[in-house]
Amino acid sequence: MNKSLFIKRLIVSIFGLFLMSLGISFAIRSNLGITPISCPPYVLSYYFINWTLGQLTVGMHITMIATQVVILKKDFPKSHYSQILVSFLFGFLIDSSMWITQLVTAPNYAVQLLYVILGSLLVSIGIIFEVAPKLLFLAGDGLVLTFAKVLKKPFGQIKIAFDVIFAAFSIIAGYLLLHHIVGVREGTLISAILVGFIIGKLNPVISPFIIRFLER
Repeated sequence: MNKSLFIKRLIVSIFGLFLMSLGISFAIRSNLGITPISCPPYVLSYYFINWTLGQLTVGMHITMIATQVVILKKDFPKSHYSQILVSFLFGFLIDSSMWITQLVTAPNYAVQLLYVILGSLLVSIGIIFEVAPKLLFLAGDGLVLTFAKVLKKPFGQIKIAFDVIFAAFSIIAGYLLLHHIVGVREGTLISAILVGFIIGKLNPVISPFIIRFLER
């Protein structure tokens, strides 16, 4: 891979991560619930108040990477250690996006729903930009891939199972630590459904554009 192509792939991937972080932030501002994988650090941010959402997200991702290493042992690809750097970058982008959207408010339910839809759209487009260059990927995807490989199950089935686990963990953690549910509401279900649907519709449109850009 030449240097120019690597830089292009890196820029596109980081742009995708930024869009994802911005989408998560808008979902949080909606106060209607956020995507399942973002729920655990969000709930814990209410308990560990000296830690930012981005920092707790990094901690969760590092835990996911360690789990992959324990499960795969010698079969864990060395290239997948890049997830560590991606985790820190994503955590920084989440905190940056939370700062960018700090003045965003949702005065009524209609606006709240609008933010959930906007957040889902941004996360979906972000995933497309992150995945298309085939350079970087988040620890959550790496963990799902690991379990799919070990259990010999389709990626989609494992992804759904993990979404349920993350949401359940967040509900339990909310009750145990805060005595009420945080981050898991109707917006969580809406996001889980919309993200997959939007990716399915937009990926055939956006991915070719990204590929053409990378090949220029």
